[in-house]
Parts: sequence; C-alpha cells; structure tokens
Amino acid sequence: MVGIRRKDVSLVRMLVEKESGNAGKRRENKKGKPEDRIQVNSDMLKAAVKCGAKEIVEYFTQEKGCIPDMQTLHMMMR
Repeated sequence: MVGIRRKDVSLVRMLVEKESGNAGKRRENKKGKPEDRIQVNSDMLKAAVKCGAKEIVEYFTQEKGCIPDMQTLHMMMR
C-alpha cells in the first residue's frame, strides 16, 4: 500500500513479484506463469485508482489480471 500511495510502480512490482535465487530468473508455476509473493486484489486496485496511480492501475489490470469491482470501475471511468 505504501508503494501504491507513493505511485511507485517499480516498488510495487518488486513487492508483488517473486524473484528466484537463480540468476534473477522468476520461478514459474505449472502453467508457465511466474509466481508472485502476494495476490493483487481489488482493494489494492481501488487504492491505486483513488490516488491516481495510473501506471499501477495498468499493471494491476493488464499484467496481473485484477478485475475491478463496480465501484472501482466507476471511479476508473471518470
């Protein structure tokens, strides 16, 4: 939440994405998708929308597949 409030997408990525110990390569699950430290949720997305962190909103929705709830979607449309 601190990274979101600071609008620091690189900090948010670092905190969300898990790095493996093998030369900086990210560990992948059975489907070939990288595993994350935490699951991005709609509350995190809502916080990013509220503080105007557009890069983080795009990261959460496009790269992490977070689906906004109706209230957040309405805020995004403004």
